[in-house]
Amino acid sequence: MLVLEEYADGDRPPEWEAKYHKIIDSLRRNIDYFYLQADQLGKRPPRIHRIASIWQKLWNFLSKFESIERGLEVFHEHIRALEIRAQLRGMKAAAEQELEAERGRRAVFKAAAAQARAQRKEMRAEMRRQYELARSARGRRRPTNVPRLP
Repeated sequence: MLVLEEYADGDRPPEWEAKYHKIIDSLRRNIDYFYLQADQLGKRPPRIHRIASIWQKLWNFLSKFESIERGLEVFHEHIRALEIRAQLRGMKAAAEQELEAERGRRAVFKAAAAQARAQRKEMRAEMRRQYELARSARGRRRPTNVPRLP
């Protein structure tokens, strides 16, 4: 039987599982009765006045088996829905983990970009200081008493 995540309490089996086993037991029991009936008919063919009751028993078996089939279909659809829901839950958890990892990567990228931006800003400021020093040095005249270098 499937172990489904939807039922967290592991102390008792889910009620639908008990109902499912009840239907399976009913199916086995009715199959056994049907084979017993078939063996009896094979060993002792019925007399003509008993054929009507035997036909009625066979029709009853047919209706019982159809009822059991409907019950099993409902449970199998329910189990399939639970499997799909569990897959969806797993896919959602994986997507959330992937999203969290992507957020982490983006945070690292943003931090690296901010650091690079700060370095560029600092470098521009240093370049401005150097330009200002060069301008101020150009603007000053050299004293006349300092000899020129050849």
